[in-house]
Amino acid sequence: MALQEYKWMGKPLKVKEDVYPITGKATYLDDIDIPGTLYLAYVRSPVAHARIKRIDTSKALAHPGVVYCVTGEDVKKALSPFMEITEPPNGRIYDYPLAVDKVRYFGEPVAAIVATSRYAAEDAAELVEVEYEQLGCVLDAEEALKPGAPLVHDEAGTNLVWRGVWDLGSVDTAFAQADRVIKDKIYFHRYAPIPLEPSGVLAAYDESQDSLTIYNMIPMPMFVIPMICGALRMPPSKVRMIHPPNIGGSFGGKIMSYTHATLVALLAKTLKKPVKYVETRTENIESGTHSNERTFHVEVAVKKDGTILGLRAKIYDNCGAYPRYEPAGAVIWSQVTPGVYAVKNISIEFAQVMTNKGPTSPVRGYSRLQHNFMWEKLMDIVARELGLDPAEVRLRNLIKAADMPYTGPSGTIYDGGDYERVFRKLLDALEYTKWRKLQEEYRAKKRYIGIGFSAVIDSAANNFGQVKIINKYFPVSGNSEAAMVMIDQGGQVVARTGTSDTGQSHATTFAQIVAEELDMDPSRIEFQRGFDSVSGVWAAHSGAYASRSAVLAGTALALAARKLKEKVVLLAANLLKEDPANLVVKDGKVVSSQSGKQISFEELALIAWSDVLLLPEGFEPGLVSYYVYKPDFKNNLPDPKNRINNTLTYSYTMHGTVVEVDAETAQIKILKHVAVSDPGVMINPLVVEGQEAGAAIQGIEAALLDNLEYDDNGVLLASNFWLYPPITTQEAPNLEIIHDATRSTSSLTGVRGVGEGGGGPVGSLANAVEDALSPFGVKIRSSHLSSKYLYSLLKKSGVKA
Repeated sequence: MALQEYKWMGKPLKVKEDVYPITGKATYLDDIDIPGTLYLAYVRSPVAHARIKRIDTSKALAHPGVVYCVTGEDVKKALSPFMEITEPPNGRIYDYPLAVDKVRYFGEPVAAIVATSRYAAEDAAELVEVEYEQLGCVLDAEEALKPGAPLVHDEAGTNLVWRGVWDLGSVDTAFAQADRVIKDKIYFHRYAPIPLEPSGVLAAYDESQDSLTIYNMIPMPMFVIPMICGALRMPPSKVRMIHPPNIGGSFGGKIMSYTHATLVALLAKTLKKPVKYVETRTENIESGTHSNERTFHVEVAVKKDGTILGLRAKIYDNCGAYPRYEPAGAVIWSQVTPGVYAVKNISIEFAQVMTNKGPTSPVRGYSRLQHNFMWEKLMDIVARELGLDPAEVRLRNLIKAADMPYTGPSGTIYDGGDYERVFRKLLDALEYTKWRKLQEEYRAKKRYIGIGFSAVIDSAANNFGQVKIINKYFPVSGNSEAAMVMIDQGGQVVARTGTSDTGQSHATTFAQIVAEELDMDPSRIEFQRGFDSVSGVWAAHSGAYASRSAVLAGTALALAARKLKEKVVLLAANLLKEDPANLVVKDGKVVSSQSGKQISFEELALIAWSDVLLLPEGFEPGLVSYYVYKPDFKNNLPDPKNRINNTLTYSYTMHGTVVEVDAETAQIKILKHVAVSDPGVMINPLVVEGQEAGAAIQGIEAALLDNLEYDDNGVLLASNFWLYPPITTQEAPNLEIIHDATRSTSSLTGVRGVGEGGGGPVGSLANAVEDALSPFGVKIRSSHLSSKYLYSLLKKSGVKA
């Protein structure tokens, strides 16, 4: 669908809120000080699986500055276990902020020290003596399902969290009609997001009101408030949740920090003093959120020309020791099945499994990035097996623009776009033909160049109805977001939503949306950042997650602004004695197109808020409008085959990467990377490009650097930036980002979510490296491309690396 012209939306305005972190004036959680605050430090397990025989805190309690010590047994008495999404047997798990009876992963908290300073708390934590009876551990998901495997949670009686089956289309017929059936195994590795600011929480208890205030950074506040309140045995009316105006990134990783928030809140209530906890970087890497680790056993039915007829897959997801947000990831992958390809016949058996690794949780591209990687590896596997060009195989299988909106086999409704046009733009921008010729020339000189592609669907604004695939009784479905637009008593336009900015530039982009509706300069609109469950606006699904902010909060703001505009025009018509049809709202004034009479927002606000006897009959005092937006997903709830439209919009990005691989050292050099995307209507192209570039760089980081490797005893081998290095400008290539924007057919404003679709380099890099090393017969089947991994493959191929 063609794009319409806007006055303010689509303009590359500078991000106005960037001035605060750049000048050091931003307020983060650790900047918030309450007099008398105490500090928490954890005692963490040095083993992956063991019974806790004894905890001696006497030396810690005697340490100067120590106020209190709490163990799992104490927590078990004071708290209820966290709510589980699944039904039994997994629903029988007892999950607390501290380990009870036994530890289940390396780094799990077993006790907490509270002291007058962070230094005292950390020093005292080292004095706690814990006696463990070490147990056998299980680290692999498939091994964890075998008879006799160690049980992570004895009370569950199994390591299986949940198993689901999707049988879509006519799979048996597709395989019967195939010229070839290709079988393979693909692995997606575990890694951690690295936000600039680790997680943290500050809680204060008001004894006079029996209420708690919890400052935190959890990007799904209204999801976790019931979790926290349920554990604390307190009604939500007694728990106030506040986000600071600045949060130093999340990438999904802070969603599961409700465990910290619950414990800190309990201690604040117990001690009747404020308590603060902020993760160290080591804690963030070792025990914070990890991404989904997944193994795919695949069979693909193909014709000789590369047409894919069907897929069978058994998928094993390693969710670690606690399925906290899980097993939502066990269904979220179906949002992007089958990627950008017109494959209708799909059979998938998905098993989510607990092991003695750290818990997983949503990480940018949650569950979909892994599934997109599987499809993109399959495209290259098919091409190589059939002796075809991987670009040709993709073009043959892409969904056609004429079929948009396209209903996929899992019930998803893709909201427009031209995949073939975008892929051809990618081929041109990447200079594909030129690189293919150079590849042959370089090989003659024993230099190895490879070209790889990857397409990523960024499904945005999730439909929580998909959770009912897992548990039909779980009381959540759809999605909603709230917004408020107001002209205050001084005539200032003020806007709020229930989302919190973790780097998405909400103050700038949301001001542009309101400015478009009210026809005024965005610089005159104040968007109030942060989240407050008492004084703010929110809906039951509020938050900044699943690429939903622009789609849902943006729409709620647009509709709230329209309601406010109607109220402004009604009041101005009464005061100016004009027909409302002749009035125009522009530049902070209401002007008559007939008489030229006008009245400013300041004048209207003074009357509407204060001089209320001048208001017309039935006019509610004030100039404020609220809107709670609830989208229609069309396929709102799962049918008997688990088909559902899981999200509202589906942006997509096609990535192309050219690499050179040194066959002696297994080092990878990125020579060129191009991404072509369809983000829908762009509220602010600079912000969109920033999100896409950030996600792409994070995908490159995941492929080349980030890998959470455990030893055979379940000890994580990465604990700092030396062992788990973040990407720098030395490794990050220059990115060329091209937009081919079409209007979304599903969102009111035409926008699509774009925050998570840039992770495609994970696939394009793997395919490019395999292409480079194809003369040696190397097959890349892992998403992590470490030199160690490549070296082992080259050695197996007989190369003297």
